[in-house]
This record gives sequence, structure tokens and C-alpha cells, in this order.
Amino acid sequence: MPRTSGKPRAQIARELGLTGETLRLWLKQADLDAGTRSDGLTTDEQEELRWLRRENRILREEREILKNLGRQNWLDGASTMGLG
Repeated sequence: MPRTSGKPRAQIARELGLTGETLRLWLKQADLDAGTRSDGLTTDEQEELRWLRRENRILREEREILKNLGRQNWLDGASTMGLG
């Protein structure tokens, strides 16, 4: 609609109850998703990046838990053998 109506973007934004910046960002995202721009991530790429970051955070947390458990098990074993 903003590209074909001939109306200024500011007017369209007001009619939709948006700020001009919000409309600009929506149009940019639509262009990225359509492949007519390449200066950002598509919606699918953003979703994948969010998923990968979340997965990475979980794996780091799990690694830290396992590291702490291993350390504690080693300390428990050392103390029962008279080493700690």
C-alpha cells in the first residue's frame, strides 16, 4: 500500500496509527524478506539467529553445570581417599 498508493509515507503511517519510523522499518523488513534488499537479515534468518543464541546459552549453562558437578565429584572422591 505505501508504495502504490501515491500517498506520502508519513500520511500512511498516521492513517495506520504508526510512527513514520515504524512504517519505514516494516517496509525495509518486507524488502529484506522479498530479497530486494541485502543490508540486513530476513525474518527467517532473525528467527534462526534467536534460536541459535538461545541454544548456545543453554549449552553453555549445561556445560557449566557439568563442570561444577565434575569438580564436586572429584573433591568428594579426594576427601574419601584422604587427599582433600
